[in-house]
Amino acid sequence: MEDPQISKELIEAFRPIMEMNNAQFRQVKTMLAGFIATQERDLDYMDEYMDTLFNFMDPLSDTEMLMRQYYDHIATFDPTEAKVRIERLEDDMGYMTKIVYAAGLVAKDLHKGQHDKGGHDYFESHLLKVASAGFDWKEKVVGFLHDAAEDCDIL
Repeated sequence: MEDPQISKELIEAFRPIMEMNNAQFRQVKTMLAGFIATQERDLDYMDEYMDTLFNFMDPLSDTEMLMRQYYDHIATFDPTEAKVRIERLEDDMGYMTKIVYAAGLVAKDLHKGQHDKGGHDYFESHLLKVASAGFDWKEKVVGFLHDAAEDCDIL
């Protein structure tokens, strides 16, 4: 059972951090409104304010939504940069992890019963290592599936 005294103490201990984060959020929200209103395009200048959100951003939070609004603003003058940033954000938030897991499950199923030259399970001895070496979710997916077309009987 949870000790209410400990919970109250934790809440009080973290209150200054929460208040600081809320103040930063309000400041960044105001700055973003100004960037949009003035059609600001200096990414370095805007990033100085916006990047502070990464210090306390959670998936699907108001903070993430504010960052997405910023990327929407960037898309009005540099769609390529906005796309890169959105993809990085989604990767950092872990949204693509499910795709990596799905690719791993597909690869495991497709290569079921296959063994490497040493007699080891092909998925565990090769595909899992290649996928683990990937730097982002796309490389991990390719790592899992790179041998599927040539080594598996699939249409």
